[in-house]
Amino acid sequence: DFLNRATGYRGLAAEAGVFVNEPVIVHYRAGAVEVTDVNERIVELPFVFRGLAGVPAGSNVVDIGSSESTVSLSLASLGHQVTSVDPRGYAFAHPNITNLSDISEAPDGRFDVAVLLSTIEHVGVAHYGQDADPDADLALMRVLATKMAPGGRLLLTTPYGDGRDGGFQRIYDASRLAQLVEPFEIVELEIAQRSGA
Repeated sequence: DFLNRATGYRGLAAEAGVFVNEPVIVHYRAGAVEVTDVNERIVELPFVFRGLAGVPAGSNVVDIGSSESTVSLSLASLGHQVTSVDPRGYAFAHPNITNLSDISEAPDGRFDVAVLLSTIEHVGVAHYGQDADPDADLALMRVLATKMAPGGRLLLTTPYGDGRDGGFQRIYDASRLAQLVEPFEIVELEIAQRSGA
C-alpha cells in the first residue's frame, strides 16, 4: 500500500513536485508487482525522440508542459539548450535547462524545436484550477509560432478522435486539430490507436 501510494499521481513524489508520468504503471501487492496499465506515453516518448533525430546538439528546444516528464532532462543531457515551460515548475536541475512559467516570457524567434507532449489538450481546461477558456490552446499555439526560429520543428502529441472537452482534457477532431496547427506547416502526421484492454 505504501509503494502504491508513494508512486501514484497523488502520492509522496507528487506531493514533493517530482512525479513523473511513466508509460508503464505498476501495482505492488504482497509478493508481486503487476503491470496495471500502459498509457499513451508508450508511443509519445519514442515519437518525440525520433522527431529530434538529426537535430544538432546545442539546439534551442522548448518543452511546454514539462513538469511530469523527464524529456527536458533527457534533452539537456544530450547537449540541447532546453527551456522547460510549466507554471508548476520543473523538478530536475541541469546546467542546460532554463525554467519559465509561461511561453510568452521567451524571446521571439528563439527555438529550433518545440515539444508539446500530452500538454495542449489540457490548456484552458478548468480541471487544473485554471480559468476555463475554450480557445486557450489556439492562443498558445499562435504565441508559440512567434517563438520559433525559421524552419523550427514542432513535435506535438494529443488525443485525437471524436472532438470534445472531456473535463480533464480535450480530444481533437480533424477540424479542431487543423485550427490548432494552423500557424505551422504539417510535414508528418501519425495516429496511434490503442488495441486491446
